[in-house]
Amino acid sequence: MTYITIPLPDNVMQQYEEASRQLTEYLGPGAAAPDPSTLMRFVLASKTTADLVWEFDYALRNLTGAPMPNEPERWLMPPEGNTGA
Repeated sequence: MTYITIPLPDNVMQQYEEASRQLTEYLGPGAAAPDPSTLMRFVLASKTTADLVWEFDYALRNLTGAPMPNEPERWLMPPEGNTGA
């Protein structure tokens, strides 16, 4: 088993807390709803290598404005020297 400790922005933690709260409401009184940490472990454990690579690539393309795979090459913010033509 590998253990990690990472800083997590407050707004990200709030998403997991809200999901846990909603699951508690949905499952009803006395049900064992997952806490925020369990939800995070579930999300991390359910990712394949391909999922992780795709999500990281997608995030980087969004940050840089690079075109997405299988889409026309339209840069939102062309790299220096590239006019997009």
